[in-house]
Amino acid sequence: MYKCPHCGKKSIPLWKKLIMDPRYNYKCKECGGYINTPYYYIVLISVVTLIVLYFSKEVLLFKAQQIKLEIIILVVIFEIINLIFIPVAKKDKTNSC
Repeated sequence: MYKCPHCGKKSIPLWKKLIMDPRYNYKCKECGGYINTPYYYIVLISVVTLIVLYFSKEVLLFKAQQIKLEIIILVVIFEIINLIFIPVAKKDKTNSC
């Protein structure tokens, strides 16, 4: 469980943190405050994708099985970055999509 930046209670489950996207707002089940991840998460994910694709181009020959493996590796890297390094941020209700 992760802490809500509004109320400070551990009310954000792991699965919700995994699917959080900066473009959408989510509600804290304890206080009703709107939360999401910061926009720099999208930039960070883009940089990681470019790095992985660069190294895979240098090492792999882009066969179908290797491309599937790369996609799995990218998803795992994204989620680890999300869980460990990306905080849950407050969001105004007026900015909700």
